[in-house]
Amino acid sequence: MSKGTYAMRQATLDAATRALGVFFRSLIARGYVNRTPMDNARRSEQKVSRAHFEDDDGGELAPRLTDEQWNFLKETLLLAAEDDDKYERHLFVVISMKSLYLRVSELAPQTNELTNETYHPSMGAFRQRVVGGVRYWHMKVLGKGNKERYIPLPSQYLWYLKRFRRWRALPPLPERGEQTPLIPRRHGGGQIGKRAIENLVKEAFLVAADRMDRSGQTEEAQEMRQVADRTHYLRHTGASMDIELGRPIRHVSEDLGHSSVAFTEMIYVNASSTARYKTGLGRAI
Repeated sequence: MSKGTYAMRQATLDAATRALGVFFRSLIARGYVNRTPMDNARRSEQKVSRAHFEDDDGGELAPRLTDEQWNFLKETLLLAAEDDDKYERHLFVVISMKSLYLRVSELAPQTNELTNETYHPSMGAFRQRVVGGVRYWHMKVLGKGNKERYIPLPSQYLWYLKRFRRWRALPPLPERGEQTPLIPRRHGGGQIGKRAIENLVKEAFLVAADRMDRSGQTEEAQEMRQVADRTHYLRHTGASMDIELGRPIRHVSEDLGHSSVAFTEMIYVNASSTARYKTGLGRAI
């Protein structure tokens, strides 16, 4: 950088965009304006996001674990929790983030920038809803911009939810309006914050890496340690795997909390490239 010039960091730009977004939403709420010019900024941000994720060699946009890595991580946490129940929190957080496409911030307390009220995630976020004459469980999530969304729970997820609640000496399934903290501190006393959840995820990855070392998978262990602090890998892994298994991308997009299906398709190109690589592998020479 030449003397006398200044380049704004991406983190500063992101913070400024968020602040302006809050400002214009408050103007809309007070009736001063009808729309926010930040819609255009968000569209530009999506283009930046694509450039951020994309590999130089045209690889996957959304960084994720391989199927083998995910299965190893899940198996490791189940074994660890059997040996020491302190890992029950690690298991539940990792399963939730992967299966429900959650960000760390969506499991932690959040303060509404407009009202200054703090939202504390609780077990009451899990609710039942009747759709098409069938009763389903879903989870209420407060996402970016304080936008609510409801994510249907996979039937297999209920086993982990019941296990976690049993460890906490709670009834098998949440009751309507239950205020029990979603992810408690180790010794009780309320909901843990974002940094603590990030540490749980990191510890989970490192436990898996240690087990890989013990089983002679040195390179795999090194890879796991390199991504131990990248919590978004779980969200991307869950979404990518579900798209590859045939879940409609529109459903995945809504559960991710994306503003458009087009944005989801742009980020999760691996869903379409998987088949191409598989057929490419089997070509005759």
